[in-house]
Amino acid sequence: MTPEEAAQALRRRAEALAGERAGESPENPEALSPEVARRAFHDLRVHQIELEMQNDELRRTQEELEASRARYFDLYDLAPVGYFTLSEQGLILEANLTAAKLLGVSRGALVKRALSHFILPADQDTLYRHWRELLERGAPQVWELRLLKKDAAPFWARVEAAAAQEADGASVFRIVVSDIAGRKQAEEEAILAHRKTIAILESISDGFCSFDREWRYTYANPAAARMMSIPSAELLGKVVWELWPHLADMPFGVAFRRALAENIPLKVEAFYTEPLNRWFEVRCYPSSEGLSLLFNDTTERRHAEERLRQTQKLESLGLLAGGIAHDFNNLLAVIMGNAGLALMELPHSAPSASYLTEIVTASERASHLTRQMLAYAGKGRFVVEPIDLSQLVGEMEPLIHASIPKMVDIHLDLAPDLPAVEADPGQIRQLVVNLVVNGAEAIREGKPGTVSIRTELRELDAEQIDGEFPGDPLSPGAYVGIDVRDTGMGMDEATKSRIFDPFFTTKSLGRGLGLAAVSGIVRAQKGAIRVYSSPGCGTSFQVLFPALAGPVAHQVPETSPMETPAAGTVVFVDDEAAMRSFARSGLEHHGWRVLLAENGAEGVRVFEEHQHDVTLVILDMTMPVMGGEEALDRMKAIRPDVPVIISTGYGESEAAQRFAGKDIAGLLQKPYTVSELMEKIAAVLRTPHK
Repeated sequence: MTPEEAAQALRRRAEALAGERAGESPENPEALSPEVARRAFHDLRVHQIELEMQNDELRRTQEELEASRARYFDLYDLAPVGYFTLSEQGLILEANLTAAKLLGVSRGALVKRALSHFILPADQDTLYRHWRELLERGAPQVWELRLLKKDAAPFWARVEAAAAQEADGASVFRIVVSDIAGRKQAEEEAILAHRKTIAILESISDGFCSFDREWRYTYANPAAARMMSIPSAELLGKVVWELWPHLADMPFGVAFRRALAENIPLKVEAFYTEPLNRWFEVRCYPSSEGLSLLFNDTTERRHAEERLRQTQKLESLGLLAGGIAHDFNNLLAVIMGNAGLALMELPHSAPSASYLTEIVTASERASHLTRQMLAYAGKGRFVVEPIDLSQLVGEMEPLIHASIPKMVDIHLDLAPDLPAVEADPGQIRQLVVNLVVNGAEAIREGKPGTVSIRTELRELDAEQIDGEFPGDPLSPGAYVGIDVRDTGMGMDEATKSRIFDPFFTTKSLGRGLGLAAVSGIVRAQKGAIRVYSSPGCGTSFQVLFPALAGPVAHQVPETSPMETPAAGTVVFVDDEAAMRSFARSGLEHHGWRVLLAENGAEGVRVFEEHQHDVTLVILDMTMPVMGGEEALDRMKAIRPDVPVIISTGYGESEAAQRFAGKDIAGLLQKPYTVSELMEKIAAVLRTPHK
């Protein structure tokens, strides 16, 4: 409605209102009274304002529609794919700018043209086939073909088509076109590379063979014939299912049939049973002629992966054992320390002294268990030096006899003049005792038996290492071995696979830590261990350690006559409150002044306040807020000459590695007694410190 039409309508409405109010005909305006006319024109004004508001609302709606339409066409034109609207005859009714750019023409040049005009002649059949499907069935269609671009080479496109209906009821078809030239080029390059690879397969170590669609061998390269143990000439013309009857139901056969039926390449890896008994990885490549296979023997890789899994399992269990030992050592340190303090304050004749002695003895035995766990974790206490294994085992003979029942004989066969091995004597003694005790316990109680210990020198080449010690980090060369054999009950494969796991035992009173500790000691000393056993035939443990170039050089240790200060000031830093209490009591009992701190940050603050009075620092390795390493660095920055003893619930070897290159005065392994604490302090203060 135009403004003029609206004004006329308002005027007629006013006259009508006035007539209604006056009770007279609206065609006689002279008869209106002033009051009636005033009310009529007031109503007229109100109605006019309403119309103006409606007119404004209509204008705003039109503007929003225009803006929305503009946004729609912007999105439509700037879409990353081409949009077409086609008639049933395949004529282009509408196209966006992207569609025009794909074909290299203007949008106007597309309208009323047949889509087939822009398709490569060789691909016209593809278009017509899918177009018929679209017309007859109405189901959406997707296909790929090559489009012609003006003044450019054809390009591959993906076409998606679906039927639609316009507002006027006319049937049309919406077409979406995507440029897939890059993807097609990559596919073609991959196919070309594959064909080139097939051409040279006869010269490679992987097996390659092919079948026709009747599943008859058409080719097999020498590697394939070697893996199948059948000459190539005997394979040709044979049906694969007849040659390998059980192959059809195996993963290989399933993959072969699927690859050929669906015309897709597949990869499968599985174990082939008799007569090959090997793992194979097979890639299937279907073609119009049949199926090609590229395969390789993955048996050794599988074995290597299994060895890696076993190594990772041992590492994980080692971390668990080390963590348990650390926490247990902290508890034992408190128990042993306080029991020792109580013994120091009681006369030997006191009735409770014997109880406290039993507590200390039991704690020391528990400490031995934690040392076994730390040994398994590879974090035990190591003092590495060249040793003669034959001499060490010979010196242990009385200890070995005392560790086993009298019905079990010990037979030693120790080779003379062995090269030295670099190892920790204490750890090797623990290894030998654990193996001998394990062998003696395998002999039935009350039955006679023998445990034999033999040392020898062995020269191993790569083939022997792969055969006897696969997965161990050994290099060809000379090794000194310890062989511990028993005439016991032996083990089955299931037991043998778990004997080195911590807490696994077949003995009613066993703890399952002896052989676990042996395994950790061997790994930590960079050796190797293998076990040979079968039910009723006894067990043999063979351990190897790398041999050094020369014999053991025996040295007389030097002693220092320096005197030890009787007392001084100690900063003791530990996050365990019970440890701090025990240390204070023990040190003060011997005349020392003790400054305590519960973490590294507090320890640094206390040390800085009393730096000129501090004789030495005892610093825990693992603490919250600030650990021992950072606290050590900060204390040394304040006063470089202060002696610092690192205390740890982990093994001393781990502490030594973490503090390698740092200026520490010594290491103190938890748990320890007051006497051991004072001996360590005395040893540190006897040693000149820069």
